[in-house]
Amino acid sequence: MVRRCEVCKRQFDPSYQNTSFHRFPQNAELMKIWEKNIGKENVSNEARICSDHFHISDIMFSPG
Repeated sequence: MVRRCEVCKRQFDPSYQNTSFHRFPQNAELMKIWEKNIGKENVSNEARICSDHFHISDIMFSPG
């Protein structure tokens, strides 16, 4: 399955060094908030959203 952003449909490409792809929350309440914010319902568990749709301060980076 091709990884792509649910919002802008950008496909994952390792050459995008400044773009990361994030999973949607598993918590049902948070998921509803995210879905409302992007204007979609019933987003797949496999869906991702790219870092272009977040403020840098909203992203937690982990080593590795």
